[in-house]
Amino acid sequence: MLRNLEASFGLVFSQPVLLALIESGRTRDDAYRIVQRNAMRAWEEERPFRELLAADPEVTETLDAARLDACFDLKRALANSGRVFDVLDELEAS
Repeated sequence: MLRNLEASFGLVFSQPVLLALIESGRTRDDAYRIVQRNAMRAWEEERPFRELLAADPEVTETLDAARLDACFDLKRALANSGRVFDVLDELEAS
């Protein structure tokens, strides 16, 4: 699973980045444009999404390094995964 995440260049974390930009004062359209631009570069250039965001002045003027790191926190992203499996087990048992 980790290999698959790495193969995406970190693009699976685009939603937390989008939400962090919005929560930090960017408009949704502006945040979407920033995320989309960097996501496309990451995919086309096969570069880490996190690295591109950290070098983007529009991102760094809005999010500090700690906030950006939090967007890429795998533990946070998987925090509720156990609940999903519990619900699936419940559905299977019924």
